[in-house]
Amino acid sequence: MNPFARAYSYVRGVAARFAKAASRLVRPRLPADTGAPVVVVHRLGEAKKKTDQLRPGTAAWDRTFETVKRIISAHEAGEFAASALLADALDRNPRIHGALNNRCLGVVGSPFTILPGLGHKQRVGAAAKALDADWPTIAGEETASEILRGLVTMGFCLCAVNVVRGRGRWIPRLTTWHPTNLRYDWDRQCFIALTAQGEVEVVPGDGRWVLFSAARSRPWMRGVLRCLGLVGEARAAALRDWNRWSEKHGLPIVELQVPDSKAESDDTQVWFDQMRDLATDTTIVSPQGDDGKASYKVNLIEPKDPAHEGFKTLIERQDGDVSIAIEGSNLSTENASVGAKASAQTGIGVKQDLREADAYLLATAFYDQVLRLWALWNFGDADLAPWAVYDPTPPEDLAKRAETQTAAAGMVTAWQAALKTFGEQTREVDVDAVAEEYGVRLRVVAAPPADDEADEADDETPEVRAAHASARRFLHRQRYRMAA
Repeated sequence: MNPFARAYSYVRGVAARFAKAASRLVRPRLPADTGAPVVVVHRLGEAKKKTDQLRPGTAAWDRTFETVKRIISAHEAGEFAASALLADALDRNPRIHGALNNRCLGVVGSPFTILPGLGHKQRVGAAAKALDADWPTIAGEETASEILRGLVTMGFCLCAVNVVRGRGRWIPRLTTWHPTNLRYDWDRQCFIALTAQGEVEVVPGDGRWVLFSAARSRPWMRGVLRCLGLVGEARAAALRDWNRWSEKHGLPIVELQVPDSKAESDDTQVWFDQMRDLATDTTIVSPQGDDGKASYKVNLIEPKDPAHEGFKTLIERQDGDVSIAIEGSNLSTENASVGAKASAQTGIGVKQDLREADAYLLATAFYDQVLRLWALWNFGDADLAPWAVYDPTPPEDLAKRAETQTAAAGMVTAWQAALKTFGEQTREVDVDAVAEEYGVRLRVVAAPPADDEADEADDETPEVRAAHASARRFLHRQRYRMAA
């Protein structure tokens, strides 16, 4: 290699090292004073996903009612190793499986909106757009569904945070932590997670753990496991016994009566073999006396007791308890009497209230424990954090809405006339406030003042503005309910 080529290669190597060092300097870093997670950070799509979570066991043991009682007692004491497996086994019950899907997937299947936070419109808009791209990595629909399932069954759901690099940002990826590797420490008043490195104290929102809980204290007491553990076992036992009853009653015993003197004859044996092949293996031979009335005869011995009604009633009772515990009511599925339509509408309203409560719990937990840290890591300000909102608000009846808005317009006109009649010159009806309350969209006819922030807000399409407005109304409505 000539000297010029050697020099050129050396310069290229030095330049490459400087470029690599410069790229490291411009990468965003986790702030050292924000409780940054001490985890292995890897790029999206690289190698195999690493996790500390221990593999949970299976719920394949033979349970008895006394065993389930002991499991529930341990659950109430803060020990979840066995109750978590019992919660997994609840899904074997088709009624429980369907009710859980109805409640959890009803939230996850509702419209999802990234709602910009408060602050400088350009900055919160940029944060919202970034979160829209990062959200599938943070907690997609499958993760949200697992979280809701844990909330309903156990009363809480713990997620471990794995920080990954993607799109030039630090992204907290949530992974549900199976409750078999969790217990509550009454002395330290906190959850303790069992990891490959030993027991670790859980601090929700510290960048390592995210806790979704149905209550501030003892959230595991709110899980339906406590009231459905025995119900699931009772329903399974009733189904088993009903199947056995059906087997016995569905195959009646065939009785063959033969004269006593011919019970061991070859003709009787041939006849018996023919009848057994013709009927079933539940065939018996009953010898009878050799008086003048003795002859060959076929009888069916079948029990006539109405025991199956008890099994049916017990299973229906358990199904009703499942609907009440998970969906809040069984009016929409069990009521077939007069006024069933009104009862079904009442039941649907109860389910809607539960879905909205679940969605609000998800939104607040995501914002407080995940998105504020995400905004701090990537934008340097936690207050720029957007909201991730599942909005389960049902579609509005447009005809009813038009009637309501027309009545509101008449009310405004009447009040304006009344104020003039009574000589009120200093007060008037706030049309903008009334329009906002009744969902009437107003726009400014005159050109708005030149403002960069206003220009940035005008980039939103009408569909996006409508979704943001619906999400805001949902959050405000839930906050009002919580405050009340």
